[in-house]
Amino acid sequence: MFWRKKIEDPKKGDLTKLERSIFDYLISKLPEPQSWLIKEQLKYLTLIKRVEYQNDVVTEMYPEQYGIIPQELLFGRTEEFRLAYIKYRIGEVKYTSEIHMVMGQVFDVKIRPKPPKEDVLRVNFLEAKIDDELERNIY
Repeated sequence: MFWRKKIEDPKKGDLTKLERSIFDYLISKLPEPQSWLIKEQLKYLTLIKRVEYQNDVVTEMYPEQYGIIPQELLFGRTEEFRLAYIKYRIGEVKYTSEIHMVMGQVFDVKIRPKPPKEDVLRVNFLEAKIDDELERNIY
């Protein structure tokens, strides 16, 4: 019988320096109303769950209590969608990240390939592709 790796429940924690720099870059590229919403939402998303796969790592973010994020801090688009696709380089290795939204709030950040375990000193961001429709559902 094959046993799968147990995925732990979310725990109170912080984003890594790399994840924080990805969000800082995203915030700098978003229009003003949405960049402010992301900054404010990150204050409420204190439960972190990291899921490591063979080639990538996904960091899911949850509030401590469902519905704790005020309605005025949520995006108008409530379906699940990819907010941004970001390309960057650490040393000579190229990385990509995807930031996903669910129910109007940030849900996760996916980094591919797996980043190094040690602290990243310098991230050279190359480009960000941000979804055009942020305030209304399109499906």
